[in-house]
Amino acid sequence: MVSPAADILDGLLAAAAERSRDAFARPLPADTGRFARAWMTAARYADEVDRALCAAAWDG
Repeated sequence: MVSPAADILDGLLAAAAERSRDAFARPLPADTGRFARAWMTAARYADEVDRALCAAAWDG
């Protein structure tokens, strides 16, 4: 079973690394919107994990 964190990081890596090419093998402009969405998803997940761990620490 793959964790949600691994899926999110895989998506972030794919958004950062994948570049399409034209018929002459020149790189096309990066999909900055895809990268921004992947980055925000990772940031949101990290924030939620931080909150959950903090709450668990206070609950004892």
